[in-house]
Amino acid sequence: LDAMDAALAAASADDISPATKAKLSALIGKARSKLSAAQTAGHGKAALKALKATGKQLQAIAKAVRAAVKKHKIKNPALADTLVVVESPPRVVFI
Repeated sequence: LDAMDAALAAASADDISPATKAKLSALIGKARSKLSAAQTAGHGKAALKALKATGKQLQAIAKAVRAAVKKHKIKNPALADTLVVVESPPRVVFI
């Protein structure tokens, strides 16, 4: 999430439209808060539920980036690659 924030902050207006930048920043903020909730949940069912919500939020970010590229709102392919980090939900393994 930090790399995504840094990439958005470094992107110019020519690389990404301001509205798309704001939307992606909001989605990243939501993912960050859901991840924080997962960390404070501890172990067990509550933690798994919170981690699953975080995974779904990451999928929403990827979907928004793909839509923005398709609509030519993100013109820099390297930026799009940086922002799309997941294609499937992450697997959680407790040891």
